[in-house]
Amino acid sequence: MRQKPPPEGVNHIVRDGEWVGSIAVQYGIADWEKDVWKHPRNASLRKKRKDPQVLAEGDPLYIPPWQEKEEPGATGRRHRFKLKTPNEHFRVRILDEDGEPVSDATYTLEIDCQP
Repeated sequence: MRQKPPPEGVNHIVRDGEWVGSIAVQYGIADWEKDVWKHPRNASLRKKRKDPQVLAEGDPLYIPPWQEKEEPGATGRRHRFKLKTPNEHFRVRILDEDGEPVSDATYTLEIDCQP
């Protein structure tokens, strides 16, 4: 279950391995880029860390309160809602000890994914 931020928001202290998107999901916020990263109270962190996926342990990240939203809809009818979320990309380059790309090699990539 996601932890709803309090009405005044919360200052989350970044732990090792966390990034803005992973933290926002913990608080039930889908559009981490617009709602968290670009929030005015995170301006100093944006200036310090240019990439929202590369934060340092101990960085303070402000998590704003949820913004309640109501959408009209007639009872007994079907309605569609679309959740707007930023696209995520994961790119990996395998390099040798000289920094050159490795080709035709067998390797195993293990990713520890924490909710």
